[in-house]
Amino acid sequence: MNINAFHYRLLTSLFQGSKSLNFPTLLREIIRKKDIEEVHKLDDFFLNELQQASFETQASVDYFLFITKESLLTSFYRRDFTAFEAQLEVILHRMVALKAVAYAPGNINSWEEFFALLKAALLRLIRHDAIETYESHISDIDWSLFDKSFIAQVSNIIGFTYLHEDNQEQKQKARIWLMKALGEFENDEKLNASLSMALYFINEHASNSVESIQQVIEQIKSHKENLGNKELEYLFEGAILELRAQVLRIKTGLLYAEEDYEKAQTELRELESAHSALDKLPSFANNQISRALAHVNANLSNLVSDELEKASHMKAANQRMESAIENLKGHDDEANLFHYRLEKAAIAIHNQSPQTEKEMKELVQFFKKRQDHPYYLLANEIYIGLHQNNGSTKKSYDLIQEIFKLGLKKIEYGGFYLQNEGLKLANHVFLFEKEQPGVSWMVEILDDFFAKILQTNQSLDENLEIVKQSLAEDFRAACVDFEPISHFNIKVFFQYQLLQIQLLKLGSKIVKDDASLAIAERLLNGLASKNNPMNFISATWEEFKDVPNEVRNKTLNKCIDITKGDLPAAANHLDFSYRNLRSYITFKEVNRLGFFLDRQETNNRQLELGIRYMFYDLYKQGTIFEVVFDMPKFLVQHSNDGFYSQDLEEELSIKGTTAKKYIKIMIENGIIKQDKTTGRRHYYKLIRENVMNRLGKDQNTLIQSAQ
Repeated sequence: MNINAFHYRLLTSLFQGSKSLNFPTLLREIIRKKDIEEVHKLDDFFLNELQQASFETQASVDYFLFITKESLLTSFYRRDFTAFEAQLEVILHRMVALKAVAYAPGNINSWEEFFALLKAALLRLIRHDAIETYESHISDIDWSLFDKSFIAQVSNIIGFTYLHEDNQEQKQKARIWLMKALGEFENDEKLNASLSMALYFINEHASNSVESIQQVIEQIKSHKENLGNKELEYLFEGAILELRAQVLRIKTGLLYAEEDYEKAQTELRELESAHSALDKLPSFANNQISRALAHVNANLSNLVSDELEKASHMKAANQRMESAIENLKGHDDEANLFHYRLEKAAIAIHNQSPQTEKEMKELVQFFKKRQDHPYYLLANEIYIGLHQNNGSTKKSYDLIQEIFKLGLKKIEYGGFYLQNEGLKLANHVFLFEKEQPGVSWMVEILDDFFAKILQTNQSLDENLEIVKQSLAEDFRAACVDFEPISHFNIKVFFQYQLLQIQLLKLGSKIVKDDASLAIAERLLNGLASKNNPMNFISATWEEFKDVPNEVRNKTLNKCIDITKGDLPAAANHLDFSYRNLRSYITFKEVNRLGFFLDRQETNNRQLELGIRYMFYDLYKQGTIFEVVFDMPKFLVQHSNDGFYSQDLEEELSIKGTTAKKYIKIMIENGIIKQDKTTGRRHYYKLIRENVMNRLGKDQNTLIQSAQ
């Protein structure tokens, strides 16, 4: 959540406006209390005032323009697109009437230009528009329409929007615009731009960020000393303390090591003491400070090795976030409430603390309904982190499917951004899963997922005018990152080669490179060659036998590699019968796969190696063909206590008939024995003596795989 929530800016404006305007009760109460305690009433209040404000006097026109600006800026900084659209519709209708009255402002064109910029900025902020669309709008601004106060607001809005870009080059533009805003604002209005500038350095999260934020703090102190309205001092004090907390957050998260733990503790206590001394801070400032200190506690839990200390800091972090959340519930501030809940979940999952799926589902649905694409994706990313912590990564695929589904539905409203970021999330999930032991669940779903990538690529080609170049290039980069994952499904492996050529063609179209486009076309035409694996990934067995040996063997080897030697699963990849596929597998191929590598997977090297030798004998005799990499590990793990057939099924993820076949072969060849029977369940134990005897024979039997 942004540190410069709308509160600071709105309160500053209300205090300034109260000098010359006659405010209704709700706004006077906010000024009197120096806090916004009933946030939920603001949207209805603004909309009603916009509809009902009269144009009978100069004062009433001035009030309408004040409410116009404050309502739209409040919705903008709160990223509330629904409220913004409703307000803007009323405002544009009322502006038509305003032009006809005697008190119409002379700069009405500047207001219309301001409205258009705000909408363009908000659409970019929530990623409904491409960066090129937003920057095209900026370049078309007629700056001659704006006076100094408008220039300050416009510069601040442009800087604030750039601040939330993912691309570092784009983000750096924020600093220029925010500096311009600071130069144009009057002293009493500089707080919002200063906080935006501080957020720029906070987001950088670099070693020199602390010094830069300290400079912003000194600037705010200077602005405070020169305030025209001393009633605003309390806002500046709250902002200064919040930034001090952010500085400590960066120190503890980036700069401090374990030996700095006591120093960090001292600094935290000083901040807590300073916070307690400022007893007149508004509730939103207290919430923001609590939020920053929660991150400090979470960081401190990573600086200390003592488990009790770790738990104490995580408990403190949770309590601070809970306190802020309860406060927000009391003010019925739904938008901020869900942002704080999301941040609390992020802290918990990052530190592997408990978090419920119910909570995460509510957060995902809220930001989806709010049409805020970046926060919707962030909620999904945090939810995926929960699945990974719980060992249920497969559930992440359901979330990714929903992102792609929503993206396809909203293609004209930032839908391709959703699909592109969905692919990045999928890469993150699949690369995590790629490192896990055993044949992954992703092998089975990759075909379905890759169809979504191809569909996204097709929609990109059809909607290039909406998507624009930068996002298209980002998608191409995400597709490159997908390459290692494509190796886990034979059809995807070959179709990925096709996608790469299609992306080359697309890139050539984007940059209008006719030579590259011609090359891409020739490559695509070359896929019709009978030697291309793409031609037989769905072939029948008879067709498969007729393809060139080199291409056929490459495909078979890839299938076996994907399934880690599970030949029945490899056959399923090509829709062939296991018998037909097995006829191509030789003992030499078994060795090439690396099953007999001298590698240690258990804590009993001798026993494991002896079991590997005995399996080697079975392969040499032609007794078994399937390569089951996890069998030696399984037998070592159960060497003391034994196992049931069901244990073998579950741990190796094989069918019951396959497990019984393995057990029968291992009994016949003296690897295991039936130890006892309980009902219809048979219990088996490893024959250690036979395994160790085999180990004592010529160990040179083992053939090293060529890697």
